Amino acid sequence: MIGGSGADATKGALDAEINLPQAIVTGPTARVMFKQDLHAAMQRMLGSKEPYRLDIITPYTEHVLPFIPAGRTVTDMVIP
Repeated sequence: MIGGSGADATKGALDAEINLPQAIVTGPTARVMFKQDLHAAMQRMLGSKEPYRLDIITPYTEHVLPFIPAGRTVTDMVIP
């Protein structure tokens, strides 16, 4: 995760990095960059009583499915 400990530190760092308007950013936020941190981040997200934004960074070489190709709609989603 980016920032210090706790949702507030992470929320501020993530918002500053991707420049989201404050109206969109409500509730706790976390970013996972390493696979070993994913389980704990998902537990925090699932335990949250409010909307939670979990940003998971994946290498460009990974196949992430389902996937919506660029310029397409949800009807063109690639599902394994």
